[in-house]
Formats: sequence, structure tokens, C-alpha cells
Amino acid sequence: SEVADSVKAVLSGITIKKTIANVADLKDAISAGGEFYIDESVVLDKNNLLTFDAAGKTTIVNLGSASLNTSGILQEDGTGIIPVEVKQGNVTFNGGTISTAGENLNYHGLKVSYALQTSSNTETTFNGTKFDLTNHESQIRIFGKAVMENVVIDAIKSGVETRYNGDLTLKNVTITSDGGSKWYGACVWPCNFNSKAEDGKASDHIGTAKITIESGTYTAKECNGGYANVVACGGTVVINGGTFTSPAS
Repeated sequence: SEVADSVKAVLSGITIKKTIANVADLKDAISAGGEFYIDESVVLDKNNLLTFDAAGKTTIVNLGSASLNTSGILQEDGTGIIPVEVKQGNVTFNGGTISTAGENLNYHGLKVSYALQTSSNTETTFNGTKFDLTNHESQIRIFGKAVMENVVIDAIKSGVETRYNGDLTLKNVTITSDGGSKWYGACVWPCNFNSKAEDGKASDHIGTAKITIESGTYTAKECNGGYANVVACGGTVVINGGTFTSPAS
């Protein structure tokens, strides 16, 4: 009816702001979907992880000048903990910083951690977000579909990788990688391997991992017995633009 349509029109213009006082409230907001703002930095440990698990829902996280700081991400049984994980739904991160600190997964004798991971069948967008991955061997791992625009990634190991059927597009992204202290490193790295996947099993060369670089600056500072800058390991890299600098090694 006309009355119902008028009421809907009025309600659509109303914004309700809720103060999120702790990680538990933040988890509730995530599960509900919708748009919310984080005004203060949040410290995440192994008991306070952010899991975006909202099938069919869209969530927008406005970080502003705040940061999600992850720490304590080593489990006693040696398996890794993903501090920020997109398991289901469509998620957008606007602004802010996502960083890692503290302990990391000991993987084949090396300290490796994942600051953020997206699962298959998810869509994630990053607008103007900075990733500080300079602690130990942290990186970002994409199993789903993702777009990064105006993003800055500072890394010691790989900046961002796609796994299995992950599909990532980079627009005006700046990635700096020191190349990996003991193992390998790359600014971007698509990999068909399903290693350390959601099912915990490793299956090689079975996916269609892809990274498309539209523009940006990609710099590898060192290469200690591994890779540098851009690596395709069973996957695909499409380069339509950008500036790339790698060490002579």
C-alpha cells in the first residue's frame, strides 16, 4: 500500500548506531551483518578471533584510523589460528590497519602466520586498508574472490597469496616484501595447492588460483634462497599495469 511504502521509505533513511564495547559485541555485530564502525583499535588473541560467518549477508567494516592487532596465534597442537577470517558472506573492509604481533605458527620449523584468510565462495573487498605484516613471517591468504584497492601491504614474507581457486584483483596497491628470512617470499603469489586448507589436507595442482594486477607498486627488497616479487606456483598471474622492482638475486 502507499502507507506501507511511505513507512519503508522513512525507515530506510534511519541509521542506528550501537556502541561496541568489547570483542563479544563485535562478534555479534559481524554475525548480524550490515554496516558498522570501529572507533578504537582492537587487540585480538587466540581467544578473541573475528570470524565473518554470515551466509547470504553483506557486512561493511569501517575501520577509520583504528586497527585490528592480532597476537597469541600459536596453538598447542601446532595448528594455525586465523585471527581474522571470512568464512561466509560478502565483506568489505574500509580504511584502518590490520597487523600481527606475538607468536606465530611453527610450520616446518619456520614461524609463519596469517593475518587474514578468506574461504572459498566468499567475496571480500579492501578499500584503503593497510596491512602491517612485518612481524615474523605473516601474510594474507585468499581462498575466495577478493579485490584490493588503494591498499598498502608491508611484509617480511609474502604479502598476499591466493590458494586453490582464490581469485584476487589488485588496483593501485603498494606491496613491499623483504623476501622471506629463511624460506621464500613474494609480493604476490597465486598457488593451486590446497595446502593447509579449510579441510586441513594438502592437495596439489587441483585449483585455478589467480591474481590480476591492474596497477600499483610491488617491491621485493631481498631474496634469501627463495622467490622475489611475483611468483606463480601452479596458478596464474595477469599483469595489466604496475611498477615492479626485484633484487638482482
